Amino acid sequence: MDHPQPGQLFTATLLYSIGDLAIAYQDPDLFLALQASARKTTRPEDSLLEEIRLIGVPRLTLAQALAQMWKLPHDLVRLFWSPGELPQGRWQSDFQTYRGIILGSTRLVHVTISAASLTAIGEAKKTLLLGSGLAQGLFGDVMIRAIDRGRQLVRSMGLALDTSDEAMVPSTEHDTIEPITPLPPNQTGSKQRSRAPHEYAVPEDTPAAPIRMKPLETLQAFQDSLQEAKDLNSLLRTFATSLHRDAGFDRVGLSILNSNDSDLLIGRLVLGAAPLAPYLQAISGSLSREHQFFLTVLKRTDPLHVPDFSGLMAETMKPEFTEIWNPTSAILASLRVGVKPIGLVYCDRGVSRQPVGAQDYQVFQLLFLQTTLGLNRLAGIL
Repeated sequence: MDHPQPGQLFTATLLYSIGDLAIAYQDPDLFLALQASARKTTRPEDSLLEEIRLIGVPRLTLAQALAQMWKLPHDLVRLFWSPGELPQGRWQSDFQTYRGIILGSTRLVHVTISAASLTAIGEAKKTLLLGSGLAQGLFGDVMIRAIDRGRQLVRSMGLALDTSDEAMVPSTEHDTIEPITPLPPNQTGSKQRSRAPHEYAVPEDTPAAPIRMKPLETLQAFQDSLQEAKDLNSLLRTFATSLHRDAGFDRVGLSILNSNDSDLLIGRLVLGAAPLAPYLQAISGSLSREHQFFLTVLKRTDPLHVPDFSGLMAETMKPEFTEIWNPTSAILASLRVGVKPIGLVYCDRGVSRQPVGAQDYQVFQLLFLQTTLGLNRLAGIL
């Protein structure tokens, strides 16, 4: 159907091109003939005559009949009764509003994906902005959320979507997680060895983890710290610090899902590794294009123990992640508020190169369970 992306085809078909899709599926040659005639004619009346010549009725009539046969909502059937341009200015009726959203969104999708000029994109946005009567800031926030929901829906249908990075608009959602100020690696105890760039900084003689030496006292102190946390940021910082300091994991990485684009993972906190910038960058990126392995972790409700990374396909991980973190054995888990993933935590014994074992997994589960309860408590779910 001559769309550059599967996502554009899906969106346009869902919104407006039901008749086109039916013709293309039933008779591809007829559809190509209709497309060719549409390119040759410039006047609407000529296009209508060509459609009648080729299929016997106007395309919109066919679409309306299909919509009725498939028992689609009446408002959607009515949409095909009155082709033409959108009224300029504020929409005055429910039908104008419905039609304006459908046609205006379709036009905006078309000009955006077809690499139209900024002027054309601005005009398409202006039609929606004036018609809806929304304030500029609210309109921008609604558009960001709508685009994100569309991406989620397209990905859930198994369609590839080649999206470019877009300018982010601050979200007004209450559960937005602000950037977490990175904490310095734990330097308690013994001397540091010299290290090259991208190499971790951890004492050579690592003492036994506090949670193994004094499990009850350590767990109680951790629970007290969670109770004192007043927001998600401080609670997640407490969790990461306890994994590094109390549970004895050499390295801990924490990434958060971008509130404006759920495909984008942003590295927020790294403990036990230096310099911080490359490590944070390595655990950031697109889930669908760079971090497919992380995406599988985010879909899980229980923590994942990876005893050996060599068995995983390299294509599922961002090259910078494998190069800089050089993972051998680790535990990963999806951070959730209710059923909604908000981020991901990674921890390993990357400095000593010791494998993460069953006891480590049990310790992680203890801290992870308490953290999940704390997240839901702050979100008002518990």
